[in-house]
Amino acid sequence: MATNSTSKIITPIGVLSFPNLASPDKKGRYGAAIVFPPGTDLSALNALIDEAMETIVPAGVNKKAVKRPLERDGSEKEQYGGPYVEGARFFEAKTKFPPGIVDGKRSPILDVQEALYPGALVRFQVHCYFYDVDGSKGIAFGLDNIQKVGEGERLDSFQPPEDVFDEVSTDDLI
Repeated sequence: MATNSTSKIITPIGVLSFPNLASPDKKGRYGAAIVFPPGTDLSALNALIDEAMETIVPAGVNKKAVKRPLERDGSEKEQYGGPYVEGARFFEAKTKFPPGIVDGKRSPILDVQEALYPGALVRFQVHCYFYDVDGSKGIAFGLDNIQKVGEGERLDSFQPPEDVFDEVSTDDLI
């Protein structure tokens, strides 16, 4: 069971992590995580969660037991390094539809795989929804749109092939 809120918000700038935005996963969903450095003002996101707690959590649900998306601390995933440090906050946002993706000048990004790499600086537009799956109840963020606002240090081990291989001439072949 899922119930959506109608309110949407744009997040502060964060670091993109675990992007799955070019094509859907095995469950037909697109999504990504966003990591906010310690000290980032997340009051607007918390206000959206509070609003969702009041408007979309069904009557009779113990609100103290409802999971909230910004409760996760970066130290939970410190094995990944990069922005995952103690005091950082992050959440994952998912959608069944390809999110709209633009650059800092609001121009559409067509090569999503290349542009939205782990480590890119982004903002998300999100809404809250309530879930109740196998006894686990919570508020989560649905992903609507993404804006890439800057380049960041890559978090994965990707190396462009032109940086890996030496030139080879056909004279060097067997």
